[in-house]
Amino acid sequence: MRWSWSVFFILSGLAALVLRLYRLDAQSLWLDEGNSWAMAMQPWSVLVLDLVRPNAAYPLYHLLLKAWMAVAGTSEWALRLPSALAGALSVPLLALAARAAAPTDRRRAIVTVAATLIGMWSPFALWYAQEAKVYALVLLISAAMLWLTLRAVQHDRPADWGWLFGLAIVAFFIHRLTALLTLSAALIWLFSRPRRYAWLIAAGLLLIGVGMIAAMAAGIGSDRATSGASIAADPLRALWLTFTRFSLDRWPGDVPWVWFVPWLVLMVLGLIGVRTVSHRTAPVLGIMGGVPLLLFSLQLVFTRLYEARYLMIIFPVWVVMLALGLAPQRGGSGWRLATVIGSLALSGVLITGGLSLFQPRFGLFSGDPVKEQYREAITELARRLHPDDAVVVHPGYLRPLYDYYMARLSADPAPSPLTFANFWMGETSYSQRDWDAERRVALAGYTRSFLVIAPTMLALLIRRCPAMSTVLSAISGLLAVNSGHGRVGFGVFKVYTSSVRKRRKPTSPVR
Repeated sequence: MRWSWSVFFILSGLAALVLRLYRLDAQSLWLDEGNSWAMAMQPWSVLVLDLVRPNAAYPLYHLLLKAWMAVAGTSEWALRLPSALAGALSVPLLALAARAAAPTDRRRAIVTVAATLIGMWSPFALWYAQEAKVYALVLLISAAMLWLTLRAVQHDRPADWGWLFGLAIVAFFIHRLTALLTLSAALIWLFSRPRRYAWLIAAGLLLIGVGMIAAMAAGIGSDRATSGASIAADPLRALWLTFTRFSLDRWPGDVPWVWFVPWLVLMVLGLIGVRTVSHRTAPVLGIMGGVPLLLFSLQLVFTRLYEARYLMIIFPVWVVMLALGLAPQRGGSGWRLATVIGSLALSGVLITGGLSLFQPRFGLFSGDPVKEQYREAITELARRLHPDDAVVVHPGYLRPLYDYYMARLSADPAPSPLTFANFWMGETSYSQRDWDAERRVALAGYTRSFLVIAPTMLALLIRRCPAMSTVLSAISGLLAVNSGHGRVGFGVFKVYTSSVRKRRKPTSPVR
């Protein structure tokens, strides 16, 4: 590789980092980010043991975050910085993977530049690069695995395969779903040269993959999506949702449909472009993208649980495929027209990506709140709260955010929040009598109570739980903090008990 390309990759990484640092702490932490902080606050011994616990989805991330917090602190900016760094590093790796996939030297430059621009400006990648979660690191490791797989197949050197499977071991501890990429890489290695019993071994590997997905489906269950706790989607709908999220990081209806047109055109050109790459490269892209997608779709048949971030492992294949749409086979019929259409489509992709990033109410760079505003809600709560007030948080996994922000807003210990677990995930068998009894016991002795509730759970409870209407009717003042993706509602409701405590002075704010 010429030194000029090395400089290009370094500069592209730096430019990607600048984008990912822009307004890094403008948004409040949301539920999953609060959970990341809470997990990283656990003792080292617990986090180390998580590495070998099968139900720990991404244990190495929490270990790394804990080490980082010891150095950089626990501010919102500090918690998100590792994701920004991982997201920036993924851009040169996406470019390297696209360069390795390009069929000829003449087409290699344009494919490399296209992958760099798409990866750098992608609203989907930028969102997770500004989130204190594991998925920017998953993107980094997935891009590295795709690049190393392409190198290993093209050069067939034991050292390349060794680096690949060594990285696969690390990836498994970063996120368990990367095991689907490892399985794909194993299939590619198996057929990279003639081997005895290759088809039999491949069938065994696929059975292992099916077993992993079955274990995932059994652990999740089918109630999360049907109760509204997660997105319900069958395999076909999941394909459409994946396209809309991978392209503009939007759900259908959030943007004009015409914004998706350049992405669709470039995707079609990319699928055609995959057919023109070498006989060694095309199977890599097909297997690394197709096998994880197929197995993930299989669990949707049973759980209907869809989250686009779970498919981050195939996002590098998506970027490379789009980039290949910029370099049609030279000399073929209509290649000049295809080149013009591809260039226009790339321009449309970059323009609509920018529009999406700055779109009011939804865009990450719009200046509007696009994440649930727990920082603002708990700030208002701290302003009103007295030491003898009760605080109810629902659902219980709001507790880390409550602890995180209250510790920063008040010098006095915050009241320990109460939870009502029977309202978890849309419980409908919970009767009015049950609610009245539990509420009286939990809130006995308090003169005033505050309710902090996640916006999706508020809508779910109103729809699914009739007893919730009593709670809402008792709220004397309900406040809501708006955001593009939801609201955090919190309010004050009186509690009628025989015991009345004398109200003490408000907690003292931190100076």
